[in-house]
Amino acid sequence: ALMTADRLVYVVAMLGPLALLPLAGGWDLIGALPAVAQNLLSADPVLYNYRAQYQAFALPFLMVAAVGGYARLERRRPGHWPVAVLVIAMTVSLALDSRTVNNLAPARFRPTPEQRAAYRVLAAVPPGAVVSAQDPYVPHLSLRPLVFVFPVGIAKSDHVLIDTGTYPWRNLPGTTMTRDGDTVTIVSDGAEYRYAVAAEAGTVLLLRQR
Repeated sequence: ALMTADRLVYVVAMLGPLALLPLAGGWDLIGALPAVAQNLLSADPVLYNYRAQYQAFALPFLMVAAVGGYARLERRRPGHWPVAVLVIAMTVSLALDSRTVNNLAPARFRPTPEQRAAYRVLAAVPPGAVVSAQDPYVPHLSLRPLVFVFPVGIAKSDHVLIDTGTYPWRNLPGTTMTRDGDTVTIVSDGAEYRYAVAAEAGTVLLLRQR
């Protein structure tokens, strides 16, 4: 199960910018193993996507292992070759930092018109609301008393925040949505929930439980 193409890409992308030096880090690599193993063993591809934030648990230890690996190799084979290793590492790092392969590239920092529209809908969520929202919006709702990742917690939520342009989020065969004017009906796991449209911008809807 671990020998899948996407997992191999993950390992290469994590070690490539460090010129594979963590592999020579010896005991320094131990700190990274729990986080890397957790990501690789996960059934959720987001966890072993090198572009995701979950790599923050492994990267500090990989950096330490890279420093240790570099020091060990330099002691064993002194000379100018370490400079070549660092040049390769820098080249790979710059490639992975480009906007075509990196979700965190500087070009992505400026909000798009669609994102600005979503911010207007997010601002309409009442401060005391209990919300079930699609995952891109959950961090922006962290000051609300209770927030779920849609469709989790939909039965406990008085508001729902979804983007109909990407609906359903991921693969949710047990969740459907229909709209009739300002009335939206969501069926999740056999239960039916009816909402009124409280705010709307583009494809982003804020729904209030009727």
